Amino acid sequence: MQREVESYDVTLKFLDRAGKPTKNYSANLSGIAGLGKGRDAMPYDEDGTVTARVPKGTYILDTNVFVGDDPEKFEGVDWLAQPKLNVTKNTTVTLDARKAKPVDITVPAEGVKSEFASPGYTVEAGNSGWSFGWWLDSYADIRTAHVGPQITDGSLTQQWDGHWTKGDKEQYDVVAGGPVKQLATGYTKHYKASELATVKAGLGAAASGKKGVIEAVGWMPWSNSASAIGIRQTLPGTRTLHLSAQGGVQWDLHFTQDGDVDADGFPVDEAAYTLATQKYAAGKSYSRTVNTAVFGPRIGAGFGVFREGNEIFGSLPLFADGKGTPGYSKFS
Repeated sequence: MQREVESYDVTLKFLDRAGKPTKNYSANLSGIAGLGKGRDAMPYDEDGTVTARVPKGTYILDTNVFVGDDPEKFEGVDWLAQPKLNVTKNTTVTLDARKAKPVDITVPAEGVKSEFASPGYTVEAGNSGWSFGWWLDSYADIRTAHVGPQITDGSLTQQWDGHWTKGDKEQYDVVAGGPVKQLATGYTKHYKASELATVKAGLGAAASGKKGVIEAVGWMPWSNSASAIGIRQTLPGTRTLHLSAQGGVQWDLHFTQDGDVDADGFPVDEAAYTLATQKYAAGKSYSRTVNTAVFGPRIGAGFGVFREGNEIFGSLPLFADGKGTPGYSKFS
């Protein structure tokens, strides 16, 4: 016989947008402190009310109430989360989709197509962080709500990444967010042209008949996660990137050249480069060029062979482009 640690019932009640109990939900309880630290539960019951028995402690309650009745067809989601649920007694939480509000993020251009939307949040506890988020085609598919009291200890951050294309050679990449006391119950951000930097990228080709991708990855100073899109286009060519410039965001530009495809139809990388991480100023325009000749080893600016006392060491990229951007080639 093994004695149960101090534990309590957590009862979750799910209501859809009409205020009725629903079976179309998911729930995750992640223990971040106390006796339940490191334990996860994903309770479910078709009648819309479910009870989980969990050890005393602090949990992240992350839940989703889905729109529609077909689980194979994503029609939208109400994302309701309680970043810190302290379980010290039997507890009941009602997750009411009617309390969620829409997310509305736009960029200053007509005729854009949303390619990717990635909202997320992170809760820090001790030396660890727990992150939750979504990968969506569009912010039109999601509503959000905070559940429970505010988080006042600085452990909660929230992030909003968005990516759009305009035509074949232009795209918008934005990231916003920061430390918050509660998750957004609905979120609205309409970017202005004056808030964006413009990067005109010249994309070279090592040979004819190649295609390539340049991706913009935005890193916030408090975050360890980011998202990006890559739209293949014929090389050589150009691509115009419009990048958000607020909140201390720094951007990595990743370029990949490919030629053949593998057995599953995915492009095979032939060469790749990462341009130096950089902050871009709002309202300013920049030019970048990548994957142009002459290709060869990179020496200087921290690259080469060095001596420190009786030790000799080196960092010598064998494949750099004509602008000195280090990269790699499957042929080098």
